[in-house]
Order: sequence, then structure tokens, then C-alpha cells
Amino acid sequence: MAGLAAGWEIQPHLRRQQAVDEPLISKGVQLGWSSGDMESDDRDSQPLFQRDTAHGVEYYVHTPNNETRGTGRRRTRTRHGWAVRVQWEQAQAPRGVPHLPRVLPAPAPLKDPADIPQSTRLTPDFTEVDRPYWADEMTDKDEVTDG
Repeated sequence: MAGLAAGWEIQPHLRRQQAVDEPLISKGVQLGWSSGDMESDDRDSQPLFQRDTAHGVEYYVHTPNNETRGTGRRRTRTRHGWAVRVQWEQAQAPRGVPHLPRVLPAPAPLKDPADIPQSTRLTPDFTEVDRPYWADEMTDKDEVTDG
């Protein structure tokens, strides 16, 4: 919604993630993979391009294919993914409006913004989802296809 109003700017942060999985082996037969935890890069990546839709913005990125290396118990699989954190900021407060954080998504109305550290509003956290002031790829999935 913020993208439809003048004066709001989108602030995207995209981080490539990687996990290394180990084989689940029983009696010399691989049964599957033991999934490793996804770990994010330390810096943001830029999308190849983006597209505005009726429901928001789509970011297009290059995701490397999964890589499998080694044999037997030394075999590993490297998976790749993305963590996305987005917020909308209003650069200027309209006249007569008190100075409040002008950031969306805002926390739930029952939560006192004074109880949320300012660093939470300013810095995306890639270790958790559903954080105040930040939309993410898990909590804010688009369930409608734009075709």
C-alpha cells in the first residue's frame, strides 16, 4: 500500500544464503540428506531487475544450482537461497503530523513502538522473520500470481 502513496520509498535488502547438507547413510546406502542451516552473506546483493506488480515488487536474482561434491560419507550438497527484508520509508512527514517513525510495515497496534529498539527499525535482521518494521520472504508471501 505504501508504494501507492506519494513520498514513500522502498528499501530492499536481498542476501544470498547457502547451506551445506550431509548425507544420511544406512548400511552403505544414502537415504537422503541431513539439511544444514541456511547462512546469509554479510552484504546485500542487487537484483538483476525488478518488476512492479499489483501486489508489490518482484525482484529477479540469479540463484546458483545445488552442487554435490565428494563420495560416500564425505559427500556434501550445497543449496542456495535468498533472504529478503523490505521496508517502506516516508522521507517527509506531512504538515501538521507529529514526528513518528514513518516506516511500513509497522508493528501491531497493541505493541508500543517505544518498546522496540531503534536499531530494529533501522537494520534488517536476517536471522529471524516476522520482525517489526520489516517485510520478509516468509511472513509476507504473495499468494496471488500476477500472470
